[in-house]
Amino acid sequence: MKKGSIMTLDELEKKVMAERSLKEDALVNTQCMEYVVEGSEQNMCVIDRKKDAVLMKAPVNRTAHAQIGRYLEIPASYYNMMLEKNPQLLATNINTWFAQKPAAQRMIRRFDGRMRAFLSNQYLKLDNDAVLYTVLPILEKLGLDAEVESCEITESRLYIKVVNKKVQAEVTPGDIVQAGVIITNSEVGLGSITVKPLVYRLVCRNGMVINDAVSRAYHKGARMKSNTDFMLFKDDTREAQARSLRLEIRDIVEDAVSQVTLDRVTHKYKMAKNMEITGDIPSLVTMTGREFDIKKDEKEGVMEHLYRRGDYTLYGLSNAITEMSQTVDDYDRASELEEVGYKVLNMSRTQWKRMNVEKEEIAIAA
Repeated sequence: MKKGSIMTLDELEKKVMAERSLKEDALVNTQCMEYVVEGSEQNMCVIDRKKDAVLMKAPVNRTAHAQIGRYLEIPASYYNMMLEKNPQLLATNINTWFAQKPAAQRMIRRFDGRMRAFLSNQYLKLDNDAVLYTVLPILEKLGLDAEVESCEITESRLYIKVVNKKVQAEVTPGDIVQAGVIITNSEVGLGSITVKPLVYRLVCRNGMVINDAVSRAYHKGARMKSNTDFMLFKDDTREAQARSLRLEIRDIVEDAVSQVTLDRVTHKYKMAKNMEITGDIPSLVTMTGREFDIKKDEKEGVMEHLYRRGDYTLYGLSNAITEMSQTVDDYDRASELEEVGYKVLNMSRTQWKRMNVEKEEIAIAA
């Protein structure tokens, strides 16, 4: 992610607090849901059938659309085509399948009037403000040695990336890495609350997310029930469950940053440093992109950083990926690439040998 777009922790806290008043959740009977297209406007409505009254009317964002499609078992490609080219046909499909499915209670999450999520009634609300105020005291406990490397709120997730300057190791002389942690949360059902180790490399100031050591706390609680077709949640709903989950987050965050974890990863770094690139570099980057889901323009960036640094090893390749992530505008995608870098670093010697082929061999294989 580009450095100019990154928030400070104070800015993050202000944004989280400002967003609280814009959020609203409701438990809804699916038999009362109706997708309505009126000219250029498309809204999900909750209808009181007896009184013929509209209880809720809201535009739907992409995440909620995808969740509605999955719930109704409408293939994603067909759903998206209708959304783009024939909204009225989409409304017919949505309303027909809602009417045919058995009645169920689902949670609708709204932000600033827009429907942002369509979730199970077992979804446990643990919003960004609760996560943030669980994490802040833990960061304060680390004291002056804790430094916020970056933090952000996207449409889908909260990110907090912290480095503990006191816990560090040396890969090669002058190549210092520090232990950190990345905490993520999704308020819209796109993942559990996760705490992962983060290794921060000082020489190029890029992070690598260690995705084989993940602690998760899930947004799942007791099933909520309502005797009405539409029930707005109060702020204290499920507070006891959320409080328990916050304690769990606190414990796993405190355990995430350790010298033991950093030493284990540093050992992998040193091994990767000894695994040289022996084949055609463009072909290697192409195969890496294919096997680790790196896009075409991203592969070009990886190549550029690899040549610029001149470290033609598995370690150099993985760092080229995470360094390239700093140029990506989309914070969600940049964070994914920080994980991809570690996946590449973690590939087996057999896979590395197979990918280190000459250009001619690639052409024959193709």
